Amino acid sequence: MIEKYIYQAFESTGSKLYTFNYANEYILLMEAEKVDKCLYIFEQLGQKYSPIIKIGVGRVAELSHQHNSYQSAKLAVESLFADEYIAVFDSLDLEILLGNVGQETKQLYLQKTIEKISEKDRKILKTYFSLNMSLKDSCEQLYLHKNTLQYRLDKIWKETGYNPREFKDATVLYVGLKMLGNQ
Repeated sequence: MIEKYIYQAFESTGSKLYTFNYANEYILLMEAEKVDKCLYIFEQLGQKYSPIIKIGVGRVAELSHQHNSYQSAKLAVESLFADEYIAVFDSLDLEILLGNVGQETKQLYLQKTIEKISEKDRKILKTYFSLNMSLKDSCEQLYLHKNTLQYRLDKIWKETGYNPREFKDATVLYVGLKMLGNQ
């Protein structure tokens, strides 16, 4: 059923270069100057069918180097958290590095950091980091009292050995969350 809407979105871009690939992958090639103009089409599609659809936009490349664009689009999709549905390769930074870390190294890093804490606490951390480590803003978004949030952050510190309120430790935890998001 979704396939019909995917093809309609592709058609609305004006490009006729699209195909279905194994493992429910749909690929669209379009002119570089049209990408920004058509991005809203994919945002609407992703929003309507989230979490079923994940959309990655690759980097611009000449037709003879489309395999590079394809690989960068796959990396963009792999960088998404569970509640996200679209990523543009050109807006990635840390995710580019994390996408090239081997599976064994990722597993070791996750065991040392993020795997020790509950899914609920991971969500708290993700919100806390997305709001630039602001206790006030995090409390408002999470509907938590300030003392409750501080207790949860202290609990994370005790469980992992990394204090989410200190920049260096927060960076370690943030990288763990990003790494977990693109597994």
